[in-house]
Amino acid sequence: MPDLELYLPDFLREDYKPILQAQQPELAEWCALMQRITANRNVDTADEEGIEIWERILGINPKGTDTLEDRRFRIRTRLFENLPYTMTKLRETLDSLAGPGMYTIQLTGYELTIRVSLRSENSYNDVQTYLNRVLPANIAIDLSLLYNSHAKIATLFTHTAAAAHTHAALRAEVID
Repeated sequence: MPDLELYLPDFLREDYKPILQAQQPELAEWCALMQRITANRNVDTADEEGIEIWERILGINPKGTDTLEDRRFRIRTRLFENLPYTMTKLRETLDSLAGPGMYTIQLTGYELTIRVSLRSENSYNDVQTYLNRVLPANIAIDLSLLYNSHAKIATLFTHTAAAAHTHAALRAEVID
């Protein structure tokens, strides 16, 4: 935040000091407001109020259990809806939503198979809504989570270590 005294020549600073000191808090408040407005223009830096504005503009109704990140994700999903659609564009969008390498995708005829990483489980419904909104109606969507495979579990656990977990937990738990 700029110091108003620095904008005056030295010989005027003493005479105007009381006026400048009175104006300095107003300037500080204005600068903070401008920074907040600038931050709210970007979904990634928006605060709670900025996210509410984005949701109102895009017609999104947040769920009561949504975190601020969930709400940002839903806004980004809506903003990425551009047609006409190509596989390259779909991959770019999934890279930005789920993260590069956090999904698999395969198009066979008129069936699109997508497996989303367990790390993206919270965003699964949003990805599904996104695909339903942007993909052509003649493309069947097979979307599910990318569960841990036996091969992956075998490289991380011995049989003894794996026995301490249930089958369901090994399959559906995020493993690094």
